[in-house]
Amino acid sequence: MSKETFISKTIPHDSAYKHVSGFADYTDDIREPKDTLYGAIGLSKKAHAIIKKIDLNKVKSSEGVISVITYQDIPGRNDVGPVFNGDPIFPEKKVEFYGQPLFAVAATSIELARKAVLKANIIYKDLKPVVTIKDALDKNNLLFKVKKIKRGNASKKISNSKNFLKGNFTTGSQEHFYLEGQVAFAIPKEDNDLLIYSSTQHPSETQQIIAKMLNQKSNSVTVLVRRVGGGFGGKETNFMTSAICSLLAHKIRKPVKLRLDRDDDIIITGKRHEFYSDYEVGFNDDGEIKALKLKLASKLFGWASEIAFNVSMDF
Repeated sequence: MSKETFISKTIPHDSAYKHVSGFADYTDDIREPKDTLYGAIGLSKKAHAIIKKIDLNKVKSSEGVISVITYQDIPGRNDVGPVFNGDPIFPEKKVEFYGQPLFAVAATSIELARKAVLKANIIYKDLKPVVTIKDALDKNNLLFKVKKIKRGNASKKISNSKNFLKGNFTTGSQEHFYLEGQVAFAIPKEDNDLLIYSSTQHPSETQQIIAKMLNQKSNSVTVLVRRVGGGFGGKETNFMTSAICSLLAHKIRKPVKLRLDRDDDIIITGKRHEFYSDYEVGFNDDGEIKALKLKLASKLFGWASEIAFNVSMDF
């Protein structure tokens, strides 16, 4: 064994020089074909509402706009939920969170695209939103059936414990504040094939989501990721940006880049989930826990509904 040790020795990352010098190529740095167009997304201004009418005439006639897409332009699956359905690319009738994508445009510049989406005239019928986890629990407004994990008789052991505590607490949500934001670049190829450059932690799932959206075989979609620019889970299951970008490119048969500005990124994408916890715990004078009953409820994505777990264990 070599006497040389690497403990406490500074070893630079393979790409460190490129990152700190600015030579690293991210998705937004990829050389663009001369006919590249730029996308922007029209967002809901309501947290919970029925869509009565969407008038996009002023959007379509806005300077530089080449194409506008809605749910009606999706030939296949209108959902980017990787495990469970329920996360539509564009909703048909009801919005479920403030900032939910409703439509998108492709224009000759980023500035013109972002100006165009602001010209939509949308008429809503307001519904009462469920905002907090506690409200959702009180109304039994849950996304899934409560999962129960049980071992032994926790209630009995808690009642027999010398010490007992009962209460609740909330763990706040966190934003995935990555260095490179959500961005995708879609380039049409022959036979309806697509080449997608995406800042994603999950290129294979991105491929599957886009293929199902377009109602095409998976091998017709190629997804490349050179580097992510930070993810922390925030680019693991957010396929909305790459799906909308791909749909625009598929429809107009031209390269399209969709880069969310930081405000829209934070509004549209999910967070590291907030949790509400109810607990009962029995323990002895040495602090040794004898039994625990715990209810965990988490707010998922932007939806005003929750997922809950009940844990009951004795030790």
